[in-house]
Parts: sequence; structure tokens; C-alpha cells
Amino acid sequence: PGAAWVVAALPRDGWSTTFPGQAGQRSIAALVIAMILLGIGLFIRYPLILQDRVRRATRELEMGKAQLERRVEERTAALRESEQRIRNLMDAVPFPMVVTGIQEEECLYANQPALALFEETSADQVNISRKYYALPEQRQELLGLLQRDGRVTGFEVALKSSKDKHFWALVSAVPLVLDGKEAMLVAVADITERKTMEVALAESERVLRTIFDSVPTPMTISRRSDGVVLRVNAASRRLSGLGDE
Repeated sequence: PGAAWVVAALPRDGWSTTFPGQAGQRSIAALVIAMILLGIGLFIRYPLILQDRVRRATRELEMGKAQLERRVEERTAALRESEQRIRNLMDAVPFPMVVTGIQEEECLYANQPALALFEETSADQVNISRKYYALPEQRQELLGLLQRDGRVTGFEVALKSSKDKHFWALVSAVPLVLDGKEAMLVAVADITERKTMEVALAESERVLRTIFDSVPTPMTISRRSDGVVLRVNAASRRLSGLGDE
């Protein structure tokens, strides 16, 4: 009593041997070391991983390329087979058939009847299809009908051979692809004889009408089945008061 007292507080577990904040610094250091080791591991493994990925991607590309090449070869073979069937069919038919390019106007194939019709000795000489049209504008008209309708049947054209022999023909056309080019398959029927007969018949009818009208005796032509008057001559018209018309 009467003396000065000093009161001190001591931790129950004793004083810590580390300074404040030292434990946190150790944790951070351990984390940094772990990250460094992880980075070193990734740095070592990444080239191997990348190399494996490149190897797998290369293998997949090679497989895809091989499949694509195989499909192209199969389709090319199928296309060649189809084109050969077209040629065989054209060679088998007894009437003229030609395959002409649409844009280049070249003749891609012609069978023997077509060569004979156009007076050519080989298909190599049939190089420009336009030169066989007596009226070149008819080819453009044919292409227009083909583009509009998808096919052409019984189109009447004036054609000519390599020796300038003119003739009339009925052509039918369908589009196709030959030798990788857009073309049209054209079947040609020579109708010169029929056309000549039509002209001769028209001329004969004109002459008969002239003779019929020039006869001074009234005459009529009527249908036998029902008696309908089909034509009267000039004398008959004058007699009935119908006039010369």
C-alpha cells in the first residue's frame, strides 16, 4: 500500500513468434510459388498439347480432303458415264441429232445422220452451229423459247448445209450439260419435201380458184354431207346479186 502498481495483460497462449501480417505474406508467397510452378508446367506441356491438336486437325483435314476427292472422282465418273450414254443414244437413233453450246455457239457432238444432213465428213468440222441457220435470228428465237419453256418441240426453221444447200426442218430441243458446258440437245427433221408439197398444193389451189372464178357459167362448191355452200364463182355471185366479192 502506498506504492505504485503496474498492471500488464498476457495472452493465455503466450506471445506469438511472428510479427503482425507475416502469416498473410507467407500465404501470398505460397500462392505465387504455386502459380509459378503451374505456369512452368503449362509452358512445358503447351507445345505438346498444341502439337497434338495440330496433328489431329491435320489428320481431320486430310480425311476430309480424301473424302472430297473421292466424291469428286465419283461424280466425275458418273458425269462421264452419263455423257457417254448420251453419245451412245445419239449414235443409235436413225435421225439427225446434235449437241450445241448455248453461249459459245459451238457444236459439241453430232451423230452420223446429222453429219450427212449438213454435208460434213466429221464432227470436228461442225464447229459453229450458227452457220447452219439460213436465218441466224431463228437460233436466238429457239434459245428464247428454250429458256422460257424449258424445252422446244416442233420449231420450224430454215437451215443450210456446209455446201450451202438450203432446206426446211422441224427442230426439238432440251437443255443439258456436256463436257462441263451448258448446251442443248437438238433433234432435226428434214421437212423440205413436205414444205415443197405444201407450196405446190397452195399454188395448185390458187390456180384452181383462178380457173373456177374465170368460168363464165355460174358454179358453186358445197359440202356433200350437209349441202353447206363452201365457194361460189364470180358468175354465180353476179347472178345472185352478191357482186364480184
